Amino acid sequence: KLYVQVKGTEEMIEIDMDKDRPQHFASKEEANDWEEKTLRDILRFKKLVEDGKFVPEDVVQRLQAKENKTEQELQIIERWKHVQLDRKEKIEWLKTEATLAQYGLDIQKCLSLQNPQLDKCTEILKDMNNLKISQLMLKKQPHVVKSIHKICTYVGTSDTTEDKEKTKRIRDSANAMTKKMAGYFDGGSEHDNFYTFFTEQVKKFQEKTSSWPSEKITYLTTEEN
Repeated sequence: KLYVQVKGTEEMIEIDMDKDRPQHFASKEEANDWEEKTLRDILRFKKLVEDGKFVPEDVVQRLQAKENKTEQELQIIERWKHVQLDRKEKIEWLKTEATLAQYGLDIQKCLSLQNPQLDKCTEILKDMNNLKISQLMLKKQPHVVKSIHKICTYVGTSDTTEDKEKTKRIRDSANAMTKKMAGYFDGGSEHDNFYTFFTEQVKKFQEKTSSWPSEKITYLTTEEN
């Protein structure tokens, strides 16, 4: 089991790493894959909690029940009022957004010039493709689209046949992901250069929300007209 402290509080969360572990695996490779994916998911969840980007409902309830609350705890309670309605759906949405944002950063890191990690990048793109993404998530996290746009033409730093094949798979995955993201926007798929179109959409979104409190934008899960 793993224990994580909620940022700004003395509250601890217990994570059971074997909670959803299947009783049987078809092979050792399948078991290893499950363990690696579970560990990645747990570490991402751990980071969300440690960074204060996710606070479980039972923790918020415990904080609300406390007689003597710290200033940070009061701020946490206030922030999470934004997601009280349809809480479960909103939290899942925000967790997906946070995961997507992290993937965008991870892609940049794993394709660094000094130490490109091609297999890791391929795995991230695969995981990203499985996320339930929305147009609003992309506009709130534009660096994700920027990262994908850059690697659509990625050629790598190695001339070996194996690495060339890997970089081609990365480009193919990135281009497929770009087409998928374009489909989230009305008319997005009709543009020859989706990234230029997307940049204009982000600019409009940022202009519309420029006067909003940062907390409102952070916890926004549906776009307002």
